[in-house]
Amino acid sequence: MYNSVIRADDEVLVTPHLYGLKGYKAPLMLLRRVHDDGIFDNMTSHFDRVWAGATPMPAP
Repeated sequence: MYNSVIRADDEVLVTPHLYGLKGYKAPLMLLRRVHDDGIFDNMTSHFDRVWAGATPMPAP
């Protein structure tokens, strides 16, 4: 499926959208950067890789 990811400095809010549930029922996780190579770094690296491969949508 997909995640909503909101980053602010060394914190990330992640909402994994779960199959069959409305968005308001999805969990919200607060990730804080505590050390190198933890969940925070893995999530932000994932986002950066997806963003780097994205292409703009053509104008209508």
